[in-house]
Amino acid sequence: MKHQSHISIVCLIILNLLLLFLSLSCDRASLDASVPSATVSFVIREEGTRADVSVYGDESEVSSVQLLLFDSKGSLVGRGSFSGTGTPHEFTLIPGDYTCCAFVNVPALSPLVSSLSSLDALYLDYFSSDSFSQRLHPMYGRISFSVKNGRQNLTVPVSRYASRYCLKSVESRFTGTDIKLEHVYLTNVQGGFYYTVGKNTDFWYSRFGRPDANAKKTDRITSVNDVKTKEFTYNSLGGVSLSSGRTYTPSANIVFYAFPNYSLQDRTGWASSFTERYTRMVLAVKISDGEYYYPVNLLNMQGNTSHDVKFIITRLGSPDPDTFDWATDDEKDVTIDLGDLEDGDDIIIEF
Repeated sequence: MKHQSHISIVCLIILNLLLLFLSLSCDRASLDASVPSATVSFVIREEGTRADVSVYGDESEVSSVQLLLFDSKGSLVGRGSFSGTGTPHEFTLIPGDYTCCAFVNVPALSPLVSSLSSLDALYLDYFSSDSFSQRLHPMYGRISFSVKNGRQNLTVPVSRYASRYCLKSVESRFTGTDIKLEHVYLTNVQGGFYYTVGKNTDFWYSRFGRPDANAKKTDRITSVNDVKTKEFTYNSLGGVSLSSGRTYTPSANIVFYAFPNYSLQDRTGWASSFTERYTRMVLAVKISDGEYYYPVNLLNMQGNTSHDVKFIITRLGSPDPDTFDWATDDEKDVTIDLGDLEDGDDIIIEF
């Protein structure tokens, strides 16, 4: 009987501790009326560079918004979620310094976050997420602000994690025979992003310029079904034939998206295991009976930027999509340093 009574007391203590924990875990943005406070209202403003609704989803669509509020010590003090950009979301906060992080079109974060440091450790494998299957473009924004007594209305600008590349033309200056344009795609693609810090995830797609499933050295990307990233990074050009002096201009936008790749050094060619290397845009072309590749390194990729790309073909390319075997001794690769370009600048590559 005493044993049973002891168990009841222990259960009662555990229950009281649980109730105390729940009371402390409630959204700390809701405060006692005796504490001086202010009401802060947030709205979201999308800052896309070029909204294009005819390609991979609507770049400017805002399906869901998550707000996370942190105090000056980096502790989570408020959270909220809503749909659309125009719906204000209000918090009641005591005076002090705060940080607001806004996330658009990403899976629920709040159950995983208790502080800014825990948020910095989170990442998304985009191509395995519902955001990808729903063709939504993830966005992020962050502001710091101070709260005083009274009411404040604040706007959090958000922008795409991904950069955007639009193929505008391919010109042939190759003499002697026609060339056939087969495919254009991105390789060594970062599969996602850390939500708040700039570093690579462990997820890579179209590695070595090969298909994503059980690829071998001799394999090549030949259709959208070869890449898990689908139209996000691949497009067929259908074997368009070009004679020297002619230019192919797509009738509709051919657009690719890529998350920033923070690799500091490049590696090329097939290997038994993948190691980090630059993301490349690759043009695949048939000349006579051979298939040749024209890769260009995309260095210092910047999120929420957009560039039109123009290829000029003057010579045979590489037999491998991840090497620059066609290059001369004084031209070991073709690299575009995107950090040197302004948003909207054209990229013109002559091979």
